[in-house]
Amino acid sequence: MHERRWLAACLAALGRDEPPPPAPVRLDWSRLLDVAEAETLTPALAHAILGEPALPVPGAARRRLLDALAAGRGRHLVMSAALARVLDVFAAAGVETIVLKG
Repeated sequence: MHERRWLAACLAALGRDEPPPPAPVRLDWSRLLDVAEAETLTPALAHAILGEPALPVPGAARRRLLDALAAGRGRHLVMSAALARVLDVFAAAGVETIVLKG
């Protein structure tokens, strides 16, 4: 299943701040996105590949990636706002906090 391997390679490249590898010739974009969604990695995959002009992404796949990226950004904004409210409450109560990524 080269979709899973290519997904992992794209995310590894993203972690190294490198461009993604070329897509396999017979990449099944629908299957790739299904795998990414099952692992909640679609926003990261979108971030990794949508900015790469040399990587042709079919229209339907591009739309799914853009939608996932927008939804991921929205979730991030909501969670960041909730965290800020919690930290404000703790600070007002004199509770020292350490935010850990989890």
